[in-house]
Amino acid sequence: MDVIMKKLVYYTGNYTTHVRPKQENEVNQMKAYHRQQEEIAHIKNSSLPLVHMPTS
Repeated sequence: MDVIMKKLVYYTGNYTTHVRPKQENEVNQMKAYHRQQEEIAHIKNSSLPLVHMPTS
């Protein structure tokens, strides 16, 4: 049992079978985070001008 992002995750089996899925999940989360950061940087560095809508 583990708490990940405010969700309770249950792992079956012994400790060894618990460690591998947990590590894989952490690796996948870090990969997703890095992809998101690259996408954010790409958007910020984009040469397309942003259209500003007037607020009323």
